[in-house]
Parts: sequence; structure tokens; C-alpha cells
Amino acid sequence: MKAQKLQDKLQQIISLAEECRYALSAQKYKKSGGISQPLSKPTTVHTRKEKINFSLNSRAFFKEYGKNLSGPKRFVLVVAYLAKGKRGSNVSSGEVKSCWNKHKKLLGGKLTTGVYGTRAKEGGWLDATKDGFYHLTVSWQKIFN
Repeated sequence: MKAQKLQDKLQQIISLAEECRYALSAQKYKKSGGISQPLSKPTTVHTRKEKINFSLNSRAFFKEYGKNLSGPKRFVLVVAYLAKGKRGSNVSSGEVKSCWNKHKKLLGGKLTTGVYGTRAKEGGWLDATKDGFYHLTVSWQKIFN
């Protein structure tokens, strides 16, 4: 089996596991004002089962893939777009800032590079080899889960 097929199968497994976890947590209700509500909500509306299309223009890319992502995850998304998904590519913070400022409305306003970059590194989605340069890690696509 090709590596891409294996990776697609693993993504399907992850998506199914997320759906099962949500279904189980939705069965546990807490009472609030006589109305039953689930204790937790899914982390995102949906997970990425399909391959990410880096050939989209930047506006279409962020509109498609940036929905329901937090600031640090959107930061990773910008780095991923600029690196075209390649883990070895270094992207400067200046490039990220320029791209973010160009798409402020889609990405949620002002960029706080230090905070978002640090939280993205803490999440294991990005790493920095030297100051001001970021690269994707193996687990960067977990931002969609």
C-alpha cells in the first residue's frame, strides 16, 4: 500500500475516533435550568479527511481551511500555506506577518506573533531552528482536530 493511502486511512481513523469521542461525551448531560445540554462540544466542526490543496490562492485557502481555528492554529495555517505543506521549509516571521496583514479579515484581526508562535510550538505544530524562522513539524495537521 502506498504511503499516501496509509496516511489517508490513518486520517479516517482519527476522524472516526473524534466522532465517537464526541458521541460518547454528548450522552452525558448536565442539567441547567431544566434544559439538558451536552458537557462538551467537538473541537472543530469537521476534521480534514481530504488532502489539503496548496494550489488555491491565499484568500480561498484561508477561507476554506481557517474556519473555527484558534489564533495559534491560524498562525500554523499561514506557515503551512507559505511552506506549501513542506516540513523542511523555513518561513520567516516577516513573511508570516506580511501574509497575515494581507488577510486580516479572514485570519481574525491583529497578529500577535510572539504569543501565537510560542503556543504553536507548545502545541508541537511548529518549531524554530533560529530566531524569526519557523518550520512545520510532523504533527502540524493536528490543528484541524
